[in-house]
Amino acid sequence: MPMPRFREYGRVAKSYKTWYTKIAILYPSTYEVALASLAHQSLYYICNSYDGVIADRIVFEPDSDSIPRSIEYGMTLRDFDTILVSLHFEPDIVKLASMLIRSGIDPIPSKRMDPPIILIGGPVATANPLLTLCVADAAFIGEFEPSIDKILGIIVGYRGDRKSMLEELADIDGVYVYSVSGTPVKKVYQKDLDDAYHPVLQLQPLDREPIWGRSMILEASRGCLHRCLFCLEGGIFKPKRDRSFTKIKLLIEEGVEVNKVRRVTFYAPSFFDHKDSDKILEWLVSVGLDASIPSLRLDTISRDRLEAIARVGQRMLTLAPETGFCPLASILGKPYSREGLSSIFDEAYKLGFRELKLYFLVGFFEGEERYILDILRNAMEAGFRYPSSIKLSINPVIPKPHTPFQWRGLKPIEFYRRIRRRLEEYIDRYIVDVDFYDERWAQIQTVLSLGGLELAELIARWASYGGGLSGWRRALEEVGIDIGKYLSEKDSGYMFPWDGVVDIGIDRRVLEELYTSFRMFEDKLTKLA
Repeated sequence: MPMPRFREYGRVAKSYKTWYTKIAILYPSTYEVALASLAHQSLYYICNSYDGVIADRIVFEPDSDSIPRSIEYGMTLRDFDTILVSLHFEPDIVKLASMLIRSGIDPIPSKRMDPPIILIGGPVATANPLLTLCVADAAFIGEFEPSIDKILGIIVGYRGDRKSMLEELADIDGVYVYSVSGTPVKKVYQKDLDDAYHPVLQLQPLDREPIWGRSMILEASRGCLHRCLFCLEGGIFKPKRDRSFTKIKLLIEEGVEVNKVRRVTFYAPSFFDHKDSDKILEWLVSVGLDASIPSLRLDTISRDRLEAIARVGQRMLTLAPETGFCPLASILGKPYSREGLSSIFDEAYKLGFRELKLYFLVGFFEGEERYILDILRNAMEAGFRYPSSIKLSINPVIPKPHTPFQWRGLKPIEFYRRIRRRLEEYIDRYIVDVDFYDERWAQIQTVLSLGGLELAELIARWASYGGGLSGWRRALEEVGIDIGKYLSEKDSGYMFPWDGVVDIGIDRRVLEELYTSFRMFEDKLTKLA
C-alpha cells in the first residue's frame, strides 16, 4: 500500500483487497474545501463502514496536469468501480471533466461503455440534474441519507455491470438516470435530523490549516425558514429542520474528544433560527468550548447574541446584508435598517470583535456601490479601522434554478466593472480587503446554472482547453452556442431544463408571482435610489 499523500487524523484504517468494491469520493475542488464539506466527510465514513468496500477520496489539485490519484491508496479514477461526486458550485463541473480527461475517461457519458459509474449529488444536481448529466451517468435529487444504503447495495451487487447498475439505480428514490428514470423525480429529504447520520470522528489535516480552523463540524439545522429571492439552497432544501439540543450536545461531547479539538464549527443556513440556538451557546460557554458561527442574518442579531458569540471565542463577525440599500434588502428577503446595522457594528467592536466580513450582491441598479461605501464608513466609525479589519466580498447576483430570479438576466459586463472601479477608487485598502467575483465567471456560472444537456460538448472541450477563461471562449466559438439566451431576461413561458424533470416541492407559479412583484418594485426602487 502506498504512503498517503496528505498527513491526516481520523482516517479509516482499512486493508486494501483487490476484490473489494472500490468507490471514489470525489470533490472537484481543493483538498481544504473538500474537508470543509460535511457531505464529503459523511460519504467517506458511510461507504467505508461496509464490509467489502474501499472508499478513498480524490480532490482537484490546481496547477497539476498529472493523472489524479486518490489520497490514501494512490488509485486513479479508472481503478474505481463507482465515483460519487458532491457538486456544490456549478463551475466546478469543468474541474470534474478535466479530472476525467486526465484519467483517460471520456467526460461525455454517452461515449462511455465501461465502469466507473459516475453519480453526482449536492445542490447543483438537486436543482438542475441535466447540467450534471453532461458529465455524470446519474444524478441524485435531494439529501442522500434516506437512499444511501440502497445505492451502496446496488453499487456492490452490480459491480462491473454498467447497464444493470444504472437500471437498478433508476429505481431508487431520488436517483435520476436520463432516458431510464420516470419523471418528475421527487426530491428526497431527511425528515428527522436526529435520525440522520452525522460523522463524529472527522478528518483533520495535520500539515495545513483547515478552512474553518482546527475544529469539529456540526450541522445544527438544515433548510431555511426564509424565502430570499436569490437563494438556491434556501429554496431546494426546505423544509427547515433542527437537530435537537440533546443530540447536538451528544455529538459535540463525543466529537471534541475523538477529534482532539476544543472548538465547534456550526453549519446552519441561519444559526439563530434554531429554536435552541441561545441555549446551545450558553452550554458551550459552560463547558469551556469555543465555536465558529456562520454568516448571520441581521434581523436575528441582538446585543445578547453578539455577547454570546464573543464568549465562545469568535473574533470575526460575518454578516450578509446583501445590499446597502435597505428597501431593496427587505424585498430580497434580508431586511434590516441602517440604524440597526450601525448599532451591530458598535456593539460588536465594544465586545471585542476586531474583524468584520461583509457579503454584498450587486446587479440591481446604477450607483449601488455608494450604499456599500456608506456601510463601510459606519463600520469604520464603530472602530474597525485597523489594517485588514474589514473583509468585503462583492458578487454579481446569479440567476439560480427554483428561485424567482431564474427568469432574471445578468447585467452587461461593463455594469459590474463600473461598480468595481468606483469601489476601488474610494475604498481604503489599508483597512478593507476586497474580493470581487470576476464578472466573466459570473457569466459562465449563469450559463451553467440555467443550461442542460446541450452544454455537454462545450464542457468537455472547455476542460480539454484548461478550464479557464480563454478555454471557455475557445470552446464557445467551436461549439457555436449563443450564450445570450442564458444571460438575458426570460419571459414567463420560458422552459428550463429542470421543468418536468424534478419535483422539489416548489410551485413554479409562486416563483413567477414573486418575480413579477419584484420587477414592479425594482422599477420603483431604482428611481428612489
